[in-house]
Amino acid sequence: MGCSVSCLASRFAFFPPSPPTYQIRTREDGKLSAVTSGPPSAPPIDLFVQLKVNLRVNVMGYDYSGYGASTGKPSESNTYADIEAVYDFLETEYGVSQEDVILYGQSVGSGPTLHLAAKLPRLRGVVLHSAILSGLRVLCHVKFSFCFDIYKNINKIRKVKCPALVIHGTEDDVVNWLHGHGLWKKAKEPYDPYGSKEAATATLSSTPITFATSVSSSVKWKALQPKPA
Repeated sequence: MGCSVSCLASRFAFFPPSPPTYQIRTREDGKLSAVTSGPPSAPPIDLFVQLKVNLRVNVMGYDYSGYGASTGKPSESNTYADIEAVYDFLETEYGVSQEDVILYGQSVGSGPTLHLAAKLPRLRGVVLHSAILSGLRVLCHVKFSFCFDIYKNINKIRKVKCPALVIHGTEDDVVNWLHGHGLWKKAKEPYDPYGSKEAATATLSSTPITFATSVSSSVKWKALQPKPA
């Protein structure tokens, strides 16, 4: 029963686009490049670009298994393996240490983000944007954790030792703002939450420049950024 319900919950959590919005191609110099096949200005890509420009940081994004050019099928356990693989790549190929990494997870992405954050005691910080307490808690109001629930962030946030910045829209009609508030209350080192009508999921997706600009001016972001040598 538990396994069946967990699989059902996963179906509500993952919606890989079909066909994929980009393709991986090999250039003449042997390097790989991503070629978008969807709208010329997809909101998530714009958001990454604006965060990089306004916050002056390097950004690495990744696709879950079964999304884009990634093989396999999306599942809770696979997303954990995905983010661990990305961090291992940063560490081994680029020599990036956890002290210089800020993890950013949005909605369902808060699950793998908190999974990794709980494993890295010296992480610089974690940002939770429209995060969920757990998968089941998005669908119905429950006060207890069940074995078949997915992304039990409500339990993992307690294991995160780094500063946590919670961003959640007060008028978010997909994930109620009480999810973000609940995670903020249970964080060991929380910053004051960034919540407003403009932070609603739908608004953020359509106005990444406005969002990135407003967040970059926030003292909370400045506190997370590395100090100059």
